[in-house]
Amino acid sequence: AYSATEGQSRCETSKPAFGAMPLLDCLPQPLMGETIILVIAHPDDEALFFYPTISRAERLHIICLSNGGYDGLGEQREKELQRAARRLGASATCINNAALQDGPHAWDPSVVAANVGPWLHAGAVVVTFDRYGASGHANHVAVYHGIKQLARTRRDCRFYALETASHYRRYIGALDVACAAVRARFDPRPCGPGVLEAPSRWRAGCYA
Repeated sequence: AYSATEGQSRCETSKPAFGAMPLLDCLPQPLMGETIILVIAHPDDEALFFYPTISRAERLHIICLSNGGYDGLGEQREKELQRAARRLGASATCINNAALQDGPHAWDPSVVAANVGPWLHAGAVVVTFDRYGASGHANHVAVYHGIKQLARTRRDCRFYALETASHYRRYIGALDVACAAVRARFDPRPCGPGVLEAPSRWRAGCYA
């Protein structure tokens, strides 16, 4: 089981790297044995956007900020999240704060940070959306900005953002998988923790 008390610690203020992970690349080898904290906005985000990245994680906890109840199906979607987590060998927490309800509106990043922060333990590797939110959804974008706030103060954690795919990649189907495999095989540039100068296809550093 994973509890919020595991994440509570005092640490000095700093501005750690906030790198980006390519959409179709799996988790870099050095991170596979780490505890991965995936922060998402809605149930099914873990499957729609993050599955190739998190599928090989040995220890995974999913923090979902809402139950996805915009259409009145929040309870059902929350159960689906728990089933998905079990299939991944992971645990999941649905926060569903009143200020973080599913919808087309933007969330307050400080509320996102306040609700996620207690769940982060020293050494955690945090994975979430980038500033474009994968699909452009306002809730996804707000998650990024909230985690960005945490990245400035939680020196004891590492933070990664999933790169939003360009429009052409969304329409070439299986060909994109082949392109990603070739790129991963022949690109000698490193990825993973401690890499502050990321490949050009990444957006690295804390976004403005």
